[in-house]
Amino acid sequence: MKILLQYWKLNFLALMEYKLSFLIQLFSMLINNSLFVWIWYMFFIKFETIWWMDFWNFAILMSIMVMVFAIIHIFFAWYYNIWVMVEDGKLDSHLLLPKNILVRLLSNKMMIGAFWDFI
Repeated sequence: MKILLQYWKLNFLALMEYKLSFLIQLFSMLINNSLFVWIWYMFFIKFETIWWMDFWNFAILMSIMVMVFAIIHIFFAWYYNIWVMVEDGKLDSHLLLPKNILVRLLSNKMMIGAFWDFI
């Protein structure tokens, strides 16, 4: 667990190296998510319910899904690149270290956009 916390700390510090870029991406995600909610709100004003869902049920369902997505992409954003590393044979530098290779591969990267989704 200590090594995971160190990886996450280093990843976050690497993201914060360019603070303006970090803030611009957070702001653009704010606009993106706000427009997404607004579009669905307009949709539910027009149709009121879809099957059993009204707007508030849909909002709760979407917030749970986005929270899970954000947690996975904040802490384990490299889950979709593992097959590329295995296929291309780029695991040599990871195999040299004695720690668990899967944990190191998963915690090797963070996504900036997922921070706003988490909030």
